[in-house]
Amino acid sequence: MTKHSYAGENYAMKLDLHHPNWVNELQSHLNKLGHRVLVAHTLTDTMSFGAIDAIITLANPINLVFFQRLSTQAQHPLLVLIDSEKEPHASALGCADFVIPNNPSYIVPQIMSALKILSKSQAHAKNKIDTLETEIKAQKRINTEIETLKNAIVRNVSHELRTPLLQVKTGIALMGDAITANTMPSMTVFTLAQDATAALEWAVKHITMLGTSLDCNPNPIILRDVVEYSKRNLSRVWQRKGDTERIIINIEPHLPPVEADKQGLSTALQLLLDNALKFSKNSPDNRVIVSGKKDGDSVIITIQDFGIGIPKDILNKVFTLFFQADSSNTRIYGGMGIGLGIVKLIMDSHNTEIVVVTEEGKGSSFSFRLNAVDLSSPF
Repeated sequence: MTKHSYAGENYAMKLDLHHPNWVNELQSHLNKLGHRVLVAHTLTDTMSFGAIDAIITLANPINLVFFQRLSTQAQHPLLVLIDSEKEPHASALGCADFVIPNNPSYIVPQIMSALKILSKSQAHAKNKIDTLETEIKAQKRINTEIETLKNAIVRNVSHELRTPLLQVKTGIALMGDAITANTMPSMTVFTLAQDATAALEWAVKHITMLGTSLDCNPNPIILRDVVEYSKRNLSRVWQRKGDTERIIINIEPHLPPVEADKQGLSTALQLLLDNALKFSKNSPDNRVIVSGKKDGDSVIITIQDFGIGIPKDILNKVFTLFFQADSSNTRIYGGMGIGLGIVKLIMDSHNTEIVVVTEEGKGSSFSFRLNAVDLSSPF
């Protein structure tokens, strides 16, 4: 609605609702003042109500039905009824924003007052919307800055920790070579130092994985290559020395490439394999099976173990960062409780869901889908 200064406007116009031209006279008068209004004897379904500020009509049964319908809409024009009776109908009061008695010298000033109220209300709403939009933009900027800072901290911390950790690991390995079987106290100290370094190494690796999982640049990749790469990377971790021999790769031949971020998928597979190896180590059947099979336009990847399984009461929490099943599991199996949380972040970045099937004492399987790449069409 066009803004106006209402001082000095001609309110002296009188309307005679019994005169056939009153609709045109009122419509013309309000349009000249810059108001977008619809004035009608009777409303019909053929009328358009979308691009106007107000609807002005008579209080009769047909128009009341229209107003009742319009008033239920979240956004509607100002609804003004002119009542032909001295007192307005009770039904009119429930569906109109303003009900104006039929007083020839009273109708136009009241309509102008109603439009003025509408104009102020619209201006107030616009100011509020502008303020909210400004606040939202500021919050988005703050969130972006926080996310950038968080990513920088994760990457810098992991980078700064890797070099001294490698030096410590190398030094302990050299100490182990120098210790003989006759120096049992020294061997005990060496074993403790080696285990502690292995735990620290895996913790740093998790931080590094968290940093790399924040980016996702999907490309066509060969699933078997990524699985083999993940297995080799896992075998370099002290805590998994020898464990990776339990991994069985069962991927369908002639499987098409999948659309994924290679680093992210490799990280997810390493974490899922580590989880499966850790919780099946002491099981009679300690195999860990990685399978990949075509299913329609996608490929299903599954990591299955036959270990301790996951209790039902914590199944919905296992993908929460830093979640630990209980303190006894933490002592027995170790870990920071962020591995599956990182997996969930990676799956979310690939717009796919990870599905867990588990039974206590019988093991767990983690499955997810990735889009298959159609080799008959260009990438």
